[in-house]
Amino acid sequence: MLNLNKKEIIFGVIVGLIVAFCLTGLLPGSPLQLNKSREIYKQAKKYQNNNDFQAAYDTYNKISSSYPAYNMVLFQESKCAASLENERTAIEKLKTIISDYKDSPIAALASYNLAQAYIRIKKNHKAEKQFAYTIENFPKTNFAIGSYYYLGELNQKSNPKLTQQYWIKYISLSPDGRFSHEILHGIVHNGTNFNTNDKLVIGIALFENNYYRRAYNFLSAVPLNKSWYYLAKSCERLGDHKTALSIYKTGILKYSSSFDESKIEESMRAIVKLNGKSAIDSWSDIIGISSKGKDFAFYNKAQLVPYKNAETFYNGIIKYFPHGDYASESLWKLFWHEFNKGNYQQAISLGRKHIDLYTNKKASPKIMFWTAKAYERTDNKHLASVFYNKVLEDYPDSYYAFRASGILKSLHFGSDNGWKSDNTDIVNLSNTKSFMPYSYNEFKDKYGVEVAELASVEDFDMLTTLNLKDPFIDSWIKFRSGVYSKSIVLARDGMNDLMPKPKASDNRWKLIYQIHFKDVINQYSNINNVNPYITLSLTKEESYFNPLAISSSNARGLMQLLPGTASDIARWKKLGSINSAELFNPAKNIQFGTAYLGQIKDLLNNSNLFAVASYNSGPGAVKNWLKSYSGEDMDQFVENIPYDQTRDYVKKVFGSYWNYRRIYKPE
Repeated sequence: MLNLNKKEIIFGVIVGLIVAFCLTGLLPGSPLQLNKSREIYKQAKKYQNNNDFQAAYDTYNKISSSYPAYNMVLFQESKCAASLENERTAIEKLKTIISDYKDSPIAALASYNLAQAYIRIKKNHKAEKQFAYTIENFPKTNFAIGSYYYLGELNQKSNPKLTQQYWIKYISLSPDGRFSHEILHGIVHNGTNFNTNDKLVIGIALFENNYYRRAYNFLSAVPLNKSWYYLAKSCERLGDHKTALSIYKTGILKYSSSFDESKIEESMRAIVKLNGKSAIDSWSDIIGISSKGKDFAFYNKAQLVPYKNAETFYNGIIKYFPHGDYASESLWKLFWHEFNKGNYQQAISLGRKHIDLYTNKKASPKIMFWTAKAYERTDNKHLASVFYNKVLEDYPDSYYAFRASGILKSLHFGSDNGWKSDNTDIVNLSNTKSFMPYSYNEFKDKYGVEVAELASVEDFDMLTTLNLKDPFIDSWIKFRSGVYSKSIVLARDGMNDLMPKPKASDNRWKLIYQIHFKDVINQYSNINNVNPYITLSLTKEESYFNPLAISSSNARGLMQLLPGTASDIARWKKLGSINSAELFNPAKNIQFGTAYLGQIKDLLNNSNLFAVASYNSGPGAVKNWLKSYSGEDMDQFVENIPYDQTRDYVKKVFGSYWNYRRIYKPE
């Protein structure tokens, strides 16, 4: 018989209880308890969104204090209490967050809301202290900026001069912010004794809020070296082009160091527009007076002159501005000229120079691809393969990765499907609402457990309020809200900044290459003998899946059809009449868009490439290009399309086509 002493028995009982608690999910922090807290949070949020604040408060109150994002629960309780006009409870909850969760991502928000709660109960002195605390402890947040507005409002009657100082500070930090209209109205009508910096800040804020005449009045009282850009812009908006041109030129000549590159370049473009001379002469004038941004001026002039002259500019940019924004593109221009002439060794030398000097530039994937082509043309298949593989490795989402993949198959297996596609394909997958841009642990590692929990319970309001400045989180929130166009743009721009690129299985790709209207795309692509992934890709690039999209030329809907083109399609295909409003109907638009795409594909040798190019430029233009092109290399044909817009369009559509197949891996 086993003999146990009293301590061993007690220890065994404790261990048994712990195991039992874990198995039943009763132990704080256990998986079952965690999931239970999440479900309660979601239910409470539903009540809150439906303005049933008492039910929401009572439901939040059921969540265990061991919940990893309990500070978020306290904040939601404070919001519900405030909505129920129970300010005492709201204040208690907010004070708990500030004292017990000092490092919380919502500490600044809690402090800001606490100050507002003090205003509501007429305790203005406490409110002032809390706003000051917010500014001191969270100076880089929007809540600090907002605090300057409220501090000004609280002192409006007792100390107007102090109010003016607070409000000028606000508009200096946020010239087009939420309170800027109200502040500007008060300052312009009641303000006094503005110093030079005050006038500059007020003038910029007036300009950003479209008060151009008032902006001019303030800015004209500021030394030109500080105000010239906004002063010239105000004159331009007021229609005084002569004065605007004079100020732009003076600013570029004397004071270009006072503004960043983007404003200098914008000013140069304005001079070209207002100068009353040819573009070549205008860029020559700018080159003569500019010190900052001279490479931008040289590059723009180079686009307008014969290559023999442009070559001098490109070489000068590379030599004297090697780290500027235009050296990479200049090197590409030199490279492409040599390649087109058949000078492959010279092209290889320039290509390798670019690869050594620059990473993740706009020209990087195409120079790498065409360097591989140059090696291929010189029968060096080994180095050609090396560089094609490098394109796939470094720029896996690019149009050039699509083409590199095809050519590698040709080099190794003797066949490159190129622009061909199987029209019996089916888009058999679609974006589900369940995926997140990051896994739970990735959220936790990047932003902390509270943010990971907010993502898990899908509290998009709080995630938005936190302003994490993560383009993929912002994109995900827009996607879940049905704002697909903005979602795609945010994720696309975020991915462009990443190097190296994530694997194709990474969910962030799905935010860029979304799938919508799958069934309609499959149906009408099949009817019109078009590959549905081509239709999907074209639709994405035309409208970013906005059924109500309308262009400056009146092209409408998902596939951006002109009403006249739609009428022609209806007549050709005997589809009956269609009015322009019907083009905003997704099914109608895709029906007519695929009918048009199939029609022009039939006219142009059943070629996807020529059909996509024609969709943008018209079949007449493509036929003319084909007449003047005697080569057999379709990659070179694309690169030499004379319309910049069409050339870029073809690359975008086939880049998307490649990515849809790369990410979703259809059979």
